[in-house]
Amino acid sequence: MLWGPLYRSALDKIWVVVGNLSLLGQWAQLQSVIDLIAAPNALSIGIGLTVLTAQSSKTKHVALLKVGYLLGLMITAPIGLTTLIAGPSIAQWLGLEIGEPTPFSLACACGLLSTPIALVTGYWLGQNQRVKVLGLLALTNVPVVMLLIAGGYLNWTSLIEKALLCNIAILLLCHGLLVTQLFKHSPFTRSEIIAASKPLMHYLPAGFSTGLLTPASVFIGRSTIANHLNWDALGSVTALWDISAWALNSAQTVLNFYFLPLLSRQVLTAELRSQIGKIIVWVGLPCLLYFALALIFQNDLLHVLYTAQLEISRSTSALFWVGEFVRILAAIFVIGLYAQRSTRQIAFWELFSQPLFTLLLILGFSRSLQWIGMSYLVSYTVYAIGCAAGFYWQSKRATRT
Repeated sequence: MLWGPLYRSALDKIWVVVGNLSLLGQWAQLQSVIDLIAAPNALSIGIGLTVLTAQSSKTKHVALLKVGYLLGLMITAPIGLTTLIAGPSIAQWLGLEIGEPTPFSLACACGLLSTPIALVTGYWLGQNQRVKVLGLLALTNVPVVMLLIAGGYLNWTSLIEKALLCNIAILLLCHGLLVTQLFKHSPFTRSEIIAASKPLMHYLPAGFSTGLLTPASVFIGRSTIANHLNWDALGSVTALWDISAWALNSAQTVLNFYFLPLLSRQVLTAELRSQIGKIIVWVGLPCLLYFALALIFQNDLLHVLYTAQLEISRSTSALFWVGEFVRILAAIFVIGLYAQRSTRQIAFWELFSQPLFTLLLILGFSRSLQWIGMSYLVSYTVYAIGCAAGFYWQSKRATRT
């Protein structure tokens, strides 16, 4: 549960130590590029594998993963190549900051090669093999951290490029291992492809809405902040988001690793509604406590995790962190919608999350950190209300039918 926040915090600290807040902001922007390419696959085929593997017999599991791998490549390739080729031109036309061209291209390559991690993670979660998922994350993340520590100690130059190249090498190895395991026993059959592809493709609308719109909006939003303010300001915003990621990522890990497979097996709407209420208590209350403590000890956190020169007002931090808490509440209703296969609802309400926030920034709400925080809170409040309404509407509709 804590692996994601630990990994992110370790990277943040290293970037600030070896560079400054500007370097942290640039790394966050490159991560947005990777997410833009990788997330549509992870949030469509990846989550589809979790739900369908949990709901189907073991004899169908390998077929689902095989077809999911091919579909994942078909989804990721055009998005990655379009981003690589047209991204800089589009950014220049829009007046956005994207950073240096070489790291941007390497980030695109990381996104293009991301398919195995997303799909194997979703597959193992559907089988309740969470220890394997943790092992996979550790094996793919630790080498990057070790390289950055060594690079910082030895004063290497172009450390961002070296970190991305390390990630590319790991992902190429993952592709090779997955292909070897999937196709060493039996080839594809036509019936196998048809039977597995139809239910997986049902998740494409939600995956493209959540996985494409959100990272694209994050990328444009961060570029807007860097352009209207500066890279240091983006580094400050990134610091606030990454402190909140201890709660957000932990909550999303619990929701995706544990509750999504559980809810996927509980097809009765009454059971789903009962479980959602319990999840709000089990997940929401610890997160609320975390944000309260983070606000109290804000300066200590900023100084320990980043640098003593980083100063942000408590009122600004509160806007961001209340927004993150509301975002966690929204995520609870989203997994309820996924369990009900209500992918159109997910796709629609996703427009009111990060895309709405980015629109507000473009319209002029990026004039200061406080205005950015206010926009963030407003956007995710609208999103949470919509997701909750959509979940209960879908539950009532299912009950009537």
